[in-house]
Amino acid sequence: MDDLLKLHFQVLHGRVRAMFRDLAPGGLATGGSVSPWSPNLTVHRCADRFLVWVDLAGVDRTAIAVRAEPRRLNISGERRLPSAARGPCLQVLALEIDEGAFHRTIHLPEEIVPDAVTAEHRDGLLRIELPLAPFAKQPALP
Repeated sequence: MDDLLKLHFQVLHGRVRAMFRDLAPGGLATGGSVSPWSPNLTVHRCADRFLVWVDLAGVDRTAIAVRAEPRRLNISGERRLPSAARGPCLQVLALEIDEGAFHRTIHLPEEIVPDAVTAEHRDGLLRIELPLAPFAKQPALP
């Protein structure tokens, strides 16, 4: 299967998992090492790099870990709701913000330079820039 197609299937798989997770009792995913929640992401392939945006609203930047390998990106961390939201309540009226540990792995269709990866967390979005290995770069489209 084409590597770019695999990447599209990973994104689709994440969306389908999130949809079924919302239907599960308690809103938690089931399975051995599956994270309780999985942040949404967008991945773009540019001529000389991949750009990844991860929706991490409410996640403290010190609770985020990014690890890059030549053909894989691992993003993990933890989101905790403020303690005021945990006070004694009579009833839950909405429970739409996932919390707890998370982990996302993105398998890349081309090799990157792990030591040159940069990440910035601002306004609830984590932006990760993954420079392509020199032999993987493609000329810009006209």
